[in-house]
Amino acid sequence: MIYSMLKLYLIKEYIMARPKSDSTRIAFETIKSRINKFDLLPGDSVSDLSLSKELAMSRTPIREAIMGLIQYNLTHIPPTVLHGFIK
Repeated sequence: MIYSMLKLYLIKEYIMARPKSDSTRIAFETIKSRINKFDLLPGDSVSDLSLSKELAMSRTPIREAIMGLIQYNLTHIPPTVLHGFIK
């Protein structure tokens, strides 16, 4: 039972961590690069709408990228807020 729970957890982690499309991958790498270059600082609010305009793509890949960055502990989304923050 523990093995199957661990296996399901690892599958979920793999699915959540990998980009779902090329647009998601580009958004993920762009946001991650901005965090690493300190263009986005801890505590900064990021909006999927503003990032989608900057990157000229729809909001869905941006949201998926932000969710992927949560797996790397680079962003978080408070439960009562609809946009993310840089950690």
